[in-house]
Amino acid sequence: YDINGGTSAVPVSVVRNYLNTVTLAAAPTRPGYTFTHWSDGANAFAPGDTYTMSAQDVTFTAVWSAINYTMSYNSNGGSAAPSALTGKRIGDSFAIPAAVTRASRNFLGWSDGTNTYSPGQNYVVQTSSVDFAAVWAGES
Repeated sequence: YDINGGTSAVPVSVVRNYLNTVTLAAAPTRPGYTFTHWSDGANAFAPGDTYTMSAQDVTFTAVWSAINYTMSYNSNGGSAAPSALTGKRIGDSFAIPAAVTRASRNFLGWSDGTNTYSPGQNYVVQTSSVDFAAVWAGES
């Protein structure tokens, strides 16, 4: 088995003789991805499918589909928030959008709930959608 970047208790190898059958292992996991199937290089197999061994060795490789995430913005009472970014995947990067405005307040940046980012700063997508909120200072 080649779990192709995933994690699992899948055995590294299983020894079977010609014309014996093997039951394919359970799906591994990989943050930011959905397991789609096992591949022998030509065919797709679901976990639990059986495979009849040929005279050649075979490697079953995990095939993954990246999960799409949305990066949205909440201006917290400020001017119109930037449009959401859709279809972002783990490892994608983008520049944090420009500041929004609000009367009697100073824009401090966009917060993802943990960190605050300045306009133009690079952000790398992790394993979830994010709602960035405008952070303000000044009179209330």
